[in-house]
Amino acid sequence: MAEIAKQLRRAYDGARPGEKLLAVHLFVIENAERLRHLNIESFVNEAGLKPSYRFEVHKALNLAYYVKVIAKPGPHTISVTSSG
Repeated sequence: MAEIAKQLRRAYDGARPGEKLLAVHLFVIENAERLRHLNIESFVNEAGLKPSYRFEVHKALNLAYYVKVIAKPGPHTISVTSSG
């Protein structure tokens, strides 16, 4: 869990102001299969994020069932498509 938590923290820290939450959502959607079996509270704590982010991780895990990332054309551009 430590390595993927560090990756989430890097995504969070690397996001522009106002896009931190978006970075968390995108990271979770991209890594949903790796995250589903983890204790989300522990994962968020390990990443050094506020405890309230556990709700956002749960939301993004649920959203991952319905969308997938199809391209990241630029550092701050996100494209998703419905998978069902």
